[in-house]
Amino acid sequence: MYHHPQVWDGLLSQKETGFSISLSLEEHNRSLTLKTFSLGIGEHLEIQWLSLYDTAMVEIVLQGLELLFFIADYFDEEAIRLILEKKDAENLSAFDSFFNPQDAQTFLMLTTSLEDYDVFVEQTEKLKITISKELWKRQKDDLSLRHYLQNKTKKDLFSLKVQSQKKS
Repeated sequence: MYHHPQVWDGLLSQKETGFSISLSLEEHNRSLTLKTFSLGIGEHLEIQWLSLYDTAMVEIVLQGLELLFFIADYFDEEAIRLILEKKDAENLSAFDSFFNPQDAQTFLMLTTSLEDYDVFVEQTEKLKITISKELWKRQKDDLSLRHYLQNKTKKDLFSLKVQSQKKS
């Protein structure tokens, strides 16, 4: 196994919304450990399009999780441990089906095998469909949302495009 003390620090951001996630991964006890998963909120979106606020937040968290799968693949790791501050861990609480609970010292474990990635892709697609249907229902009462969803230049509600087996 390749040892990588300071693996990766980075910022994933959505230009359209102003949302961002700060990620920090390092080697801890000979495995990849996520130490930071801090969500930065685009305040102007909440004011302008309340209906899209939660959708944008879900989208960037899913993009952050997908990035973790690719980083684990790059370092040939079968899992990433998550040891996070409480506020960072709360950002992932809605996505707990992707994680395995661990002992008191390790908050969560994201298993990153090809099979786990396929499950992630499948669940992500289901979530995207559910959210899209709900937003299309809400557009009847929200003119701004209707304009956004029917804008012909907008290719897809979610920019996250994952496919099964893409990891390899």
